[in-house]
Amino acid sequence: MQKIFPLFLFIFLLSCGGKPSANGIELSTVPIYLKNRIPIAKTPDVKDTLPVKMATLDHPSITGDFNGDSIPETISTKLYSKRDKKWIKEVPEDCEMGCMCEYEPVLWLQSDNPEIPKLYLGTHTWQIYGISKLTNVGDINHDGKDEMAIIVNWADYSSMNTCDIYTLCNGKWKMIFDFGISEHALYNYDSGEQKDGNDLRDYFKQKDSLYYYHELQPAGDVWKRKTSFKTCN
Repeated sequence: MQKIFPLFLFIFLLSCGGKPSANGIELSTVPIYLKNRIPIAKTPDVKDTLPVKMATLDHPSITGDFNGDSIPETISTKLYSKRDKKWIKEVPEDCEMGCMCEYEPVLWLQSDNPEIPKLYLGTHTWQIYGISKLTNVGDINHDGKDEMAIIVNWADYSSMNTCDIYTLCNGKWKMIFDFGISEHALYNYDSGEQKDGNDLRDYFKQKDSLYYYHELQPAGDVWKRKTSFKTCN
């Protein structure tokens, strides 16, 4: 019995093993000089098989009378990927400058009133996440229409930014004031998360008939007073 078993094992291995192969290609049918060039399937890295954690992007909207017809309009944030041909609603949690550029994002503000034009933002770069703050600041230039303040959320490593204030002039958006800011006030000190809502009181506020804006200066942020703003004229 001991003599028969090795013979049986040899026949079994010969019948099951078949011919040597790589990725389903029988090596005996391949010329010798090509055998080393046959690609061998690579075992995927563990980190490549883990699910990617996604972060939802904030797309704020505001309501106001931006064309002076006494009928409120809603203005919404739109972020579109030219690469994927669809809206960008979420990105990987660790998505930074290079990652966002791959999406080829286009950012604009759009009203539910078709007579109000779109306002495109960040057209000079793809390093953009969307908008951090979008706020109706009221009729600050006393022309019978509401104005809006915008802080763009750039995909960069800088905490310096600007707050831009726009008004609608003869069917076109016009920036009537802007000032430099530090982004630190956009985030909660303890959690590091961005503050919710469109509250702009950390940067721009009204007291009595005067307006105050918190501007970034070389020596630190300072509150400055402003009494009037440009109109369409």
